[in-house]
Amino acid sequence: MRPNSFYGALALAAGNSLVVNAPPTAPLGVGFVYREIVAPLLERLGAPPSTLNVVCTHARAVVRQWLDSPDCDDLVFFGGSEQGLKLERECVAAGKKPVLELLGNDGVLVWHDAEAGLAARALCERYYGSGQICMTPKFAIVHPEVADRLLKELMEQVREIRPGPPEDPRTVLSPVVKRAEFTEVLGEVLAAGGQLLCGGEFVDVDDEPSAAGPFIRPAVVRVDGLAEAARLRAFREETFFPLLCVVVPRAPVRLEEAIGFLNANRYGLRNSLWTQDERVVERFCEEVVNGGMLKVNDSHIGCLPGIPYNGGTGATGGIFGEANLPAVRTTHLQSIAVATLVRPRESVFEHGAAGPTG
Repeated sequence: MRPNSFYGALALAAGNSLVVNAPPTAPLGVGFVYREIVAPLLERLGAPPSTLNVVCTHARAVVRQWLDSPDCDDLVFFGGSEQGLKLERECVAAGKKPVLELLGNDGVLVWHDAEAGLAARALCERYYGSGQICMTPKFAIVHPEVADRLLKELMEQVREIRPGPPEDPRTVLSPVVKRAEFTEVLGEVLAAGGQLLCGGEFVDVDDEPSAAGPFIRPAVVRVDGLAEAARLRAFREETFFPLLCVVVPRAPVRLEEAIGFLNANRYGLRNSLWTQDERVVERFCEEVVNGGMLKVNDSHIGCLPGIPYNGGTGATGGIFGEANLPAVRTTHLQSIAVATLVRPRESVFEHGAAGPTG
């Protein structure tokens, strides 16, 4: 159970009470946010006691209690797709609403007329949190006509990313949890003929090479051919570390093949596009159906007012998955009508015959 503090705060803002299970593997950050930031705000606003509750225990036991409790309406789960989809079935059986934020494998399509510098900057968002954020771009499909220019620009920007202390506002890299998996996935790409263009070394906080270093220099790999990329775990599965996989389709490139590659992704969180061709934009928005959010010529992970920042289809959100607003997903809507001087029969059979309402 990996609670998302921002999501929980929005659920509270919608008028819900909240129980948060801080993960035993990393409880301090979650505890700090709710104790030092959220709780004082609730107290200042006059929220009733026990509006917010934070526990730290093994997920399975507490989830069972929530499923059995008549006081629990919704379960919000952040974590692996296999566990989350299993929990979805249990929630439905117990009459609870499952709200899932699971794994993600976001793709970016860079067409031949894209602004390479801006597209490269958006791709560098892959390395925020060392890629340990579900909605960072995991792979890119880059048209061969712009590939060399984009990759040159990308590598220049990536080489400027360095580890550092968390209090430094320029720091975007964090210690990598799945270091062994990074080595395994990268090795598979290279064994299949992919090229490591930069990065991949284990380093310490001073960016000095260290086999035991908790950081990994941001890595970029190139694979030629959509069919070749489709066979690799680096493109099929979520990669939760600082590895950006770029596939350059073989000429001639057909837009429907690139869109088909995106739609074949079993997760369905976000996808984005870089192009100046309005026809390509129109087809992308109409034909890419695998994603809770589509972005065009914009930051991949950035949020926009009034538009959901998370949520998606497939293995990232389950059968109830969608682009979601936490305040809506955790609110059970009901309609209310208050009237005066209503004649019941006329209100049913004569449109507009009812008296004034308010």
